[in-house]
Amino acid sequence: MSSRASSNLLIVSDDPSLGSTLLTPLKTDYNVLEASNYHSAEEIIKSNDIDVAVVDIDYENSKNSFDTISYIKNANPDVPIVMLATDGDVVRVIKAIRLGATDYVLKGGLNMVQNLKLRINMILNKESSPRVSSKFGPRNFASGNKMRDSIFHLGYDEYVKYVEKLVLDHLATTEEDRSRSH
Repeated sequence: MSSRASSNLLIVSDDPSLGSTLLTPLKTDYNVLEASNYHSAEEIIKSNDIDVAVVDIDYENSKNSFDTISYIKNANPDVPIVMLATDGDVVRVIKAIRLGATDYVLKGGLNMVQNLKLRINMILNKESSPRVSSKFGPRNFASGNKMRDSIFHLGYDEYVKYVEKLVLDHLATTEEDRSRSH
């Protein structure tokens, strides 16, 4: 893959608020290519080499985020995909991981941009640390299927079960934190 400054980062989201929150800071470090739906993402992928794709899991059009993830993986199986998700997206995150997404970052909050940059940098630098400590627990699904298999030594089904467990553990911890604060 290329160096950070010349790395092509595809962001697929129909959320206009991401512009000031996310896109502006990312443009200082990456060549950011923006798509607001499946069709614009498809056109960008056809005419550019993509190093990392970031897909907002919440967008819905005639073709949704799952269609976009499937298209990216069919066009180039080695492109890592990081999802932007909310706490309530557990089922959607698991489905996206099953389709080939690599990792996820929670939308909103103070550390969203930092967490996303950390994930992207780890992917671009091919750091092989199997875990990233954060408020949300260990989560680094590395840079695609080849890296996943070499780090975790898991088959696909085992990997999906591992991801499901991480997501469900995170939700349980989040629910416990909410219960304590009330």
